[in-house]
Amino acid sequence: NITFNNNGGAGTQATASGNAGDITLIAKNSFVASNQSGLGSKTFGAGNGGVINVEANSVLLEGSGFNTTSFNQGSVGEMKIKVGDLVIRNSGIGNESSSGSNGGKITIDANSFRLESAGIISTTGKDSTGNGGEININVAGSFALNTSNINTNSSGTGNAGTIRITAKNVEMEKGIIQSNTDTVGKAGNIFINATDSFRVTSGGITNNISGTGEAGNIRIDAKNVQIEGGGIDSSASDSAKSGDISINATGSFGLSNGVIKANSSGTRDAGTIRITAKNVQISPGGINSIASNSGRSGNIFINATDSFGLSNGGVITANSYGTGDAGTITIDAKNGQISSAEVNSNTQNTGKGGEISFKVTDSFDLKSVGINTNTSGVADGGKIYISAKKLQMQDNSSIRSDAKDGGTGRGGDIDLQIGSLLLLRRQSSISTNATGSGNGGNISINIPNGFIVTVPNENSDITANASTGRAGTITITSLSNFNIKQRSREDFISLLLNPENSATNDITAFSQSDLALEGQVIINTPDVDPSKGFVELPTLLADISEVIDTSCAAFASPEGSKFTVTGRGGLPPSPNEPLSTDVLWTDTRTRGITTHQQGKKEPADLPQSKPEAIKIVPATGWVFNGKGQVTLISHASNPNGIGTPPPSCPKR
Repeated sequence: NITFNNNGGAGTQATASGNAGDITLIAKNSFVASNQSGLGSKTFGAGNGGVINVEANSVLLEGSGFNTTSFNQGSVGEMKIKVGDLVIRNSGIGNESSSGSNGGKITIDANSFRLESAGIISTTGKDSTGNGGEININVAGSFALNTSNINTNSSGTGNAGTIRITAKNVEMEKGIIQSNTDTVGKAGNIFINATDSFRVTSGGITNNISGTGEAGNIRIDAKNVQIEGGGIDSSASDSAKSGDISINATGSFGLSNGVIKANSSGTRDAGTIRITAKNVQISPGGINSIASNSGRSGNIFINATDSFGLSNGGVITANSYGTGDAGTITIDAKNGQISSAEVNSNTQNTGKGGEISFKVTDSFDLKSVGINTNTSGVADGGKIYISAKKLQMQDNSSIRSDAKDGGTGRGGDIDLQIGSLLLLRRQSSISTNATGSGNGGNISINIPNGFIVTVPNENSDITANASTGRAGTITITSLSNFNIKQRSREDFISLLLNPENSATNDITAFSQSDLALEGQVIINTPDVDPSKGFVELPTLLADISEVIDTSCAAFASPEGSKFTVTGRGGLPPSPNEPLSTDVLWTDTRTRGITTHQQGKKEPADLPQSKPEAIKIVPATGWVFNGKGQVTLISHASNPNGIGTPPPSCPKR
């Protein structure tokens, strides 16, 4: 065991052209450094700093640290730590270059590693022209970063170093991993590979730049990724370029109360964000690639091989608030569910609206959702493409590529490719309206093997209207459309020419200002009569006088039986009309039995006597009555076979 305490330790330095010596510490069991103790190597001249090597079964740094520094042209020495269990608490490991030299590399190999209120830093000073050193951490088991930071920073003209972390599990609680630069250099890349799980709680990964260089890229590979109350940021300001963010999870990806962003507030483009996982759940949280100056918004790609969910105020945004175009958002999934959330690629200036694409294999459900590629500037709105087996929109959900008030741009285009069902419920809408001076956009809904279904008087609309410009074109191909109809401008004159003021479900493409600027509504349904080949059933099912013999003695009693034709049941008048809740089938048998039982008379007391058995006599002949009917008799009273008709029961 080796122990340093109370400013204890070892160090080397070089003051001229020579190199500083190396430090090697090998402990068979444990190495402990506490109370401002540690190891260090410095160079003040042209020579290089020494290398620090530490090997032990376990290492504990408590209020202590390792450092290598260069104050001149000499390179900073490397640091190599190879241990079983490593704990750094209230301490630090770092290297610094304050002149023209490069930072040294820090390499840590451990079975387990825990940072508590500590840091690992590789930095270059503001007068340095060298690049920052790399930080490489390899942990066989778990790596925990609690209220700590890992940082490669460049304040000079060089680039910041790369950070690489490999472990079975990576846990960050109020921890920060960052690579920044604020001048002309590039921020370093950050790579994290967790063979099992990567989890962030109130912490984050940042790769920012505020100079003229480029932010680094961030890549995370893990089985499961969970970010709670934290974030990943690869943004840029001034004339710098944002970095890209890539997350690959073979299992699940979850974002809760966190943000992933690659924004640009300068003149260059925002970064690209890619997320691939089996299941993606964002509730709540945000994924943003926004441009607020002359740069273009970045693109966002999400591939969920099983399910995609966005809820509780979650937002995915690739907006442009400057002169650049909005970005593209592409989401592929087997099943998609979005609730109380938004997906936006809007523009508010001279940039064009972006594109949003959803490719869902099975069902895509929207509830209180906005999917928007709107424009409120001079450019056109963006495009929205959705393909799904079923698209179900409920509770004021909207798909919009509108040209907003004050803008001169045209509304964008919407293309829906649906397998079997487009359901619109409770004020849901699809629109490419132009409420400024521009033209309305176009809407194409293709359901060749399915239907558009709405519920009467729920104010769910499909519109491509315009205020002063030309209305757009709506093209619908489906087998049939239920409870939604094409309506003209005249239908809404009393409603301020706004279909939203009507409770009906409408399909419209008109100009509020000029009849000559009307759009087109093209509805393609099969030229087939759905009732062709059907057999018209008679309303009178049967003539009971021909079916039931009225000569039965039961009709002499007021309690006799009845045969009642009640009608068609729950069938609609024709196959072209929906089922109506006003025509319901009701099982009246129980009610009838109950009524009958309540009104029945008590039978009179009869004497307890054994009923006489009725003798069964075989028929020996027959007779014909006046109607030509045959009655079997036990004896032939008339040899000609013409007998007297038997007396009938009294008729009712």
